[in-house]
Amino acid sequence: MIAYWTERREKYSHLGPAPYQESIWSSDGPSTFPLLATLSRTWKEAIEVITFRNLKINSEELDTFRSIMTGNRRNSLSWLRYQMVLPEYPEEACVRLESEDERHANNESFTRSISNLWSVLKQWENEGVHHRLRIDLKDIYSRSDWKASDETKRWVEAETGKSDYELFKRRLEGSQPRLLHPSLLPNLSNVRSLRVKVDGYRKPVPATGPELTASLPMLEEAVWKFPEDVHVETTSQRRLNQTAFTEAMSRVQLQPRAYAIINMKNEPPFDERSECESLIPPGLKYDPFSASLRIFSQTLTCLTLKAHVEQTLFWPSRYEENALFPSWPSLRDLDVEFNMVAPSGAWYFTGQYEAHEDDDPAEEVIGDDTETYNYSNFRVNPDPKMMNPLVAAFANAVRRMPVIEHFALWCDIWEYKFRIAYYKPGDAADWGYEVPEEVDFDKHKDDDDAHLQCRRLYYEVGFKWRPRSDVAEALRSTGKEKYGGEVYERFLDRRYAVIPRADYE
Repeated sequence: MIAYWTERREKYSHLGPAPYQESIWSSDGPSTFPLLATLSRTWKEAIEVITFRNLKINSEELDTFRSIMTGNRRNSLSWLRYQMVLPEYPEEACVRLESEDERHANNESFTRSISNLWSVLKQWENEGVHHRLRIDLKDIYSRSDWKASDETKRWVEAETGKSDYELFKRRLEGSQPRLLHPSLLPNLSNVRSLRVKVDGYRKPVPATGPELTASLPMLEEAVWKFPEDVHVETTSQRRLNQTAFTEAMSRVQLQPRAYAIINMKNEPPFDERSECESLIPPGLKYDPFSASLRIFSQTLTCLTLKAHVEQTLFWPSRYEENALFPSWPSLRDLDVEFNMVAPSGAWYFTGQYEAHEDDDPAEEVIGDDTETYNYSNFRVNPDPKMMNPLVAAFANAVRRMPVIEHFALWCDIWEYKFRIAYYKPGDAADWGYEVPEEVDFDKHKDDDDAHLQCRRLYYEVGFKWRPRSDVAEALRSTGKEKYGGEVYERFLDRRYAVIPRADYE
């Protein structure tokens, strides 16, 4: 997109910046570009193709948007960024939690903002507008969020000892706007890309992604980013969110060979001694959230996923009713980052530590920040009883991906990433070559380059865990049917030094 903007800038720089270009490269004040549309009808049509291609509006401007977007302007629009404005509230309310009535009013306002936009776009379709539209849902805010006076902020800080920033986060604790009756949204055939990546503190519930996608039957790109924030992170709320997400996923059907980016990453507990609560609904022996993502992924070309998942993401549990034998006929690129904690509440990693007299977990104080005395990052070794089923299911799935070109299964833990990655012949690895001085980086990089035309399989899993022999063989077979030849396999420790083969055979 930047390349596109750069090209347009160079081509039309003698005319001045278009309105949507100002925030990207112009510091010359308001654009004069639209004034050129007054020269003639020909100039008007040519200029409007550019000025109406990329728009950013909020829900309060929708009536103006409807009245201005007429004729060919509708066909020119290819990228719409949309902000949703919630009701205002009294200044004194900025220091307390939202009430149930306020949350319901926010849900109604959020739903109305989406429904009204969908109605406008549906009207366009009914009137014969056909184009490929990308919609980005950007911000959800109330204008009152920034209206607390300096006097109120000073009084609050003096009375509570907390900054207005901390109190604002407290007001939003548990506040997640949600769609009411999403099944009533009209289907839109012109939307080919939906990105739900809401910035700021107010984020909708994760089910918003699949709920909106279900109304877009021609969608080719889905980007849902709902990393869980501290102010909504309670086990009960997360369980409800995942249940709603799973139910919404059952109604989603993307176009064949679409691609998806889903970020529902949740940080593990700071205190790694913690026993975590299960997110799996009571009475079930598998995680339906992971299973719903598996079913969803089978028509995709590319999937990037960050989430709290288990092995049913890759292979059905024997407890799933009516589960079909999975396959991924079109999947070329798979990148999965899993959490250190499984949905069951069990840790994927283990380790040992010694308590320190100055430890204070309640205040997140570590008495001695070393590998031996650190309750926050001692889990660095894969736990075989947890890791083996996950990697085995992953290997089973990979065998059912005939055109896979790259995969990565990884978890970010402390100073390194647990990672298993594959690259097809000819593709340079995006392996993290940030190595300490004592490691001969050039030697290892040259070795990798010499094998560039091979299938390559990399492990960064430490010294204490290895995949079972049958699982390792399944991973080595990735791409064999399509590309043939030998596979270049390499193990690295957490410092990116090569582990001699004799150490792991």
